[in-house]
Amino acid sequence: MLSAIGEHMGFKPFPVSSFEDLRASFGLITPSVIVLDLMLGASDGVEVLKFLAGRVCFAPVILITGYDKLFMDAVETKVAPLGLNIVAKIPKSHLKDIGQVLEKFAFKPV
Repeated sequence: MLSAIGEHMGFKPFPVSSFEDLRASFGLITPSVIVLDLMLGASDGVEVLKFLAGRVCFAPVILITGYDKLFMDAVETKVAPLGLNIVAKIPKSHLKDIGQVLEKFAFKPV
């Protein structure tokens, strides 16, 4: 679903289903925006966010999760010192709203 929305908006999605896949492929791509499920396979989102920070990732990060807002806020607080550009936190129950968030980062020809 997320890939289809991204493609429709002009992005070239590069979906991964595990932290291992992300680590193996991260050097092959330069993401313009990252949509991260805080439960990427067996890994937790904090581990993945620390990895991104260690790679000096400047891409805007959109967090999604099935957990509640308190969980997302706690994760954001924990990783704030890492300097990542977290631009949105979207509960999976509101995933339909991701298009509105991605719209801010979609390429628009002049």
